[in-house]
Amino acid sequence: MMKKIKPLGIFIFILFLWLSWQSVTPAQSTTQLESRISRIELENTTLRSRISQLESQVSRLSSGAGVEFSPAVPDRSPAATSPLADDPTFKRLATLVIELKERVVEVENQVAAIAPSRSSSQ
Repeated sequence: MMKKIKPLGIFIFILFLWLSWQSVTPAQSTTQLESRISRIELENTTLRSRISQLESQVSRLSSGAGVEFSPAVPDRSPAATSPLADDPTFKRLATLVIELKERVVEVENQVAAIAPSRSSSQ
């Protein structure tokens, strides 16, 4: 009787280890993927910020030199859009941000146009 219990116990133990391993691995890989995605999103945000700063610097330098500068608009592939892009509130907020950026650029251009005339008149 003991001989029958021993192989059955080993089989149950192996089955338990296998099931435990199966349940742990996907959770770990999901956590690793989420962490990696978060790092990539942070890096993406940082790069966008740096590009924006560079565009601002180029705009200031080109307006000082009298050269017209229009920043490049990156192509957005459908695969790179976030789930928030379908949210109407997010779309409206994005539109407002774009409009605000356009207004800021207009004001910067007006200030750049006024600044040389004020400095030459003084």
